[in-house]
Amino acid sequence: MAALRPFFIFALLALLFAAFMTAGAVVQPPPVRSGNGADQFDTSAALARLERILGDETPHPVDSDAQDIVRERLLSEIQALGLTPEVRDDFACTPAPNGQAIYCARVRNIIFQIGPQGGPAVLAAAHYDSVPAAPGAADDGLGMAADFEIAAVTEQANQLVENGRSVRRRHRCSAPPCRLWIKNDSAPCWHWWGAFG
Repeated sequence: MAALRPFFIFALLALLFAAFMTAGAVVQPPPVRSGNGADQFDTSAALARLERILGDETPHPVDSDAQDIVRERLLSEIQALGLTPEVRDDFACTPAPNGQAIYCARVRNIIFQIGPQGGPAVLAAAHYDSVPAAPGAADDGLGMAADFEIAAVTEQANQLVENGRSVRRRHRCSAPPCRLWIKNDSAPCWHWWGAFG
């Protein structure tokens, strides 16, 4: 019996390995949507918008001519959603990671709002500059693309055409207005979602 013990352990491990390797065939995630409703996040639309914003994928570090071009594309995308952007021109400084220097630059943040001016709100933020050697597609182009698609879905959900005129619609979930802030300063840069009022 003791001689069979290693065989049983091996057989048990082989069975567990086979079960693990075939689990994907048994447990399938739901299929990816082939179409999206007006109230659903559309990944294809978000990526298409990102491609339009990044253009030829030229790096666009803070306070550069290339960033001016990206900013104009951003403003066009915001206006295409039927929203009115505000550009806040400022000057910002941040210490270098090693603490040996301070980096300063002209920063131009873009802000727009969906929904009423007062009351509670949700803030979505992303930065639109890149490091000098990269197009900024992942850092933070994906954040911008996601935020823009959320803005598009939110704005579409807030509009309802009724008898040929556009009116505001209240949802049963009564979502707060969304304020989107696209930051220009490169450090520190992070996404932040939360209450804003």
